[in-house]
Amino acid sequence: MVTNTPTPNLDDYEDSPWLDTTSLLPDPKSTPLEEYLCQMAIFTVHMHNDLRPSEILQLAPLFCSSDFRVEAGAPEDYMTATSRSEYFSKVELFRAKNPHYRARATNVTVHLDDERRKAVLIGTMDTWGLMGADDTLVRTRVYVGHWRRLRDGRWHVWKLEILQGPGCEVTS
Repeated sequence: MVTNTPTPNLDDYEDSPWLDTTSLLPDPKSTPLEEYLCQMAIFTVHMHNDLRPSEILQLAPLFCSSDFRVEAGAPEDYMTATSRSEYFSKVELFRAKNPHYRARATNVTVHLDDERRKAVLIGTMDTWGLMGADDTLVRTRVYVGHWRRLRDGRWHVWKLEILQGPGCEVTS
């Protein structure tokens, strides 16, 4: 298992139109492959905390396949999508309805089959401020990201599964 690393916080740059958001992505050339994939798993969760939907849309083609899809059961079935554009449209609506939503990726494991150019990234995600819930209520979900290496060497996520986790916990 590869350890988690923090994602930069953009609070100080929220209104800066000149910000080059591509610099926020992990560098696949200077990072060992498993560590890079782990960092990408964390980034794809934490980006929802730190970036506006328009900034996420700008970055999405760099790591998210156009045929990206999401499979989710209740209560996250509202995030089920059959394309990248459908998913990010749902993200934008979700963020508007849940302005206090925050997520943290934890326990990321990378299962890499470099010979077949595939990887499965499994992790847990703690969330706060979901659907009007108090910020002290933390929900844990399991997520499974299916990634593939493109011919040009870049890695793209093509499928995300959101599974129910162990439940909710009230924090103080």
